[in-house]
Amino acid sequence: MERIEKVIEATYPILVAETTPEPRTEAVTILSGSGILKAGTILGVVKASGKYTIVDGTKDDGSQNAKVILSAPVDATATDVKAVVYTVGVFNPNALTVADADTVVAHKDELHLRSIFFATAD
Repeated sequence: MERIEKVIEATYPILVAETTPEPRTEAVTILSGSGILKAGTILGVVKASGKYTIVDGTKDDGSQNAKVILSAPVDATATDVKAVVYTVGVFNPNALTVADADTVVAHKDELHLRSIFFATAD
């Protein structure tokens, strides 16, 4: 009998670029309707609900201000979801995601004030 092996290769950008300062996390609630979010999504807080959604500089509901970075993918399409986010650390900006009408660089300074920094991973 012939042995068949199949290897699937996938490339993922490295999210955490450095370990100093040590990344810190906390649990938050992702707002229902936020959709499928991947690890590295920058999140803001909707003032009315206190829940997190993808940061979007074109909004004026509070979610235009970057607060944290999502640590793992979530599906908040139809219901609120508990998720773990990074609150401190150094991250690869090429692995981060924001709303389509926004840019990661636009949130660099506000994240810096929250002890979230950007560096290219080696």
